Amino acid sequence: MRRLQNVRSVLREADASEAEQSATKQAALEARTVVGEALTELQLLTDDPRVLQLAVRVVDVTFALHEASDRADRDRRGDLARAAHDDLVAAVGLLVRA
Repeated sequence: MRRLQNVRSVLREADASEAEQSATKQAALEARTVVGEALTELQLLTDDPRVLQLAVRVVDVTFALHEASDRADRDRRGDLARAAHDDLVAAVGLLVRA
């Protein structure tokens, strides 16, 4: 998902054609659907409040990537998304290995 959001920003900065931007937007929407479905599956698999909170955080920061005002802001948001992902993986890993 992060990659798709970054691609969209880069396409806008590079003055990509409307068709390229539209195709990338469609791919991003499809990826958002997949992320939403994964979150739902996780909610069905666990009621651990910390894991669910971390999962929602991953979704929130990832979906906000495209709102970056410039490349530096996008990079900062990307770092937040990666950190949120790592925190979720660490928390879920503890449950899986328990």
